[in-house]
Amino acid sequence: DVKVDSSGCEIIVNYMFNFEFNSYRIDRKYYPEIEKLADLMKKDTTLKIEIQGYTDNIGEAKYNMELSNKRAEAVKKLLVNKFHIDANRIKSIGYGMSNPIADNSTPEGQAKNRRVVVLNITHREETKGSDMLEGETINSETNSSETIDEEKEDLPVNFVK
Repeated sequence: DVKVDSSGCEIIVNYMFNFEFNSYRIDRKYYPEIEKLADLMKKDTTLKIEIQGYTDNIGEAKYNMELSNKRAEAVKKLLVNKFHIDANRIKSIGYGMSNPIADNSTPEGQAKNRRVVVLNITHREETKGSDMLEGETINSETNSSETIDEEKEDLPVNFVK
């Protein structure tokens, strides 16, 4: 009865919050669910995760790829900076408009597609050393001084066990 992605990896947390359009900020009210994930990672120190960011289909593909990466990276930064999870245990990657879970022809569907999914990659066979878990940056020109506003960061969650 475990939810899995298309590769068979267990989905730990499915952030089905509909990010605001063109946003990667996580609203503070959603921290309790992210804290549950952090607590799980603190209890199981072998647990490694992949945070996948997605967008709707509005805008250019390149921009959406960058935005989806920022969404995934925002969750990673929150886990690392606020909840003190080792960054080497977290891989973040953006998938842009790929893999929609709802119809992108409606505003409701687009909202559902603006999401983050967290997968358990602890036992992924293709994992080869710690470089597998380094955060991937889609936009290498992103300003490194960019920070997460802890008062306003958009992202609700459904915790999946």
